[in-house]
Amino acid sequence: MGLDASVECTCRREGLTRPPPFAPDLLIRDEDDWLTLDLPEGGDPEPWRRFDAWMRGCCEHPDMELARVRAASWPDLQAFDAALGRAGRDLFPTLSTEIPHLNGGTTNPAAAVRALAELALFEHRSDLGDNWYLVDVGTGIIVNDYDAIGAGRAFHLNAFVQADGSGIDMGFDPHGVYLVSRTEPPRELFRAMRLEQRAERHQGRPDSYRIEFVDLLAQVFRAAITTDNPVRWT
Repeated sequence: MGLDASVECTCRREGLTRPPPFAPDLLIRDEDDWLTLDLPEGGDPEPWRRFDAWMRGCCEHPDMELARVRAASWPDLQAFDAALGRAGRDLFPTLSTEIPHLNGGTTNPAAAVRALAELALFEHRSDLGDNWYLVDVGTGIIVNDYDAIGAGRAFHLNAFVQADGSGIDMGFDPHGVYLVSRTEPPRELFRAMRLEQRAERHQGRPDSYRIEFVDLLAQVFRAAITTDNPVRWT
């Protein structure tokens, strides 16, 4: 899942669009300032089909979009937001305000200009300090980063496997990956700087798995859980 950004063309404002095949006064702006029809949902679908077809071909820009880009994945956006916090949000007031946390919303042209200037400052002059990453050493892929998950806040075990019924959360910090129980008070069950996760089916229980976490530096088995959910490696 990710966040897309798009810019509407100015063809309609400049009178360059073809007339719509419906009453022009039905065209309105929605809460995100995009064109839509002033019609109730669930009614006759024909006006909506005409509207969609008109949007696709009313000018040289399909859907009246001058540009559309994939801005970021949500985890990447969270990591960027955390980096702004480390660098100092007072230096990046527009970026800090305009970064979306949900789908929808707009950034006006004046704010976009200020945001570009702040991005240049962020890229060339920011002191971001240190961060820690959880890395798959086999592929070199970053699995997660410390700031993006909330500076040590445990993430659910199904960040690795689908095992929500385990009663265990998983997280990492500068001192390694840890497993912690959801009991009160929580109890740390496992911690390692370098680990391997293994899963095998239970004998006689084809839908159950035994999942082991091994500290590769100590070479000592430290923790295991059992789950009736399918293993889903992510």
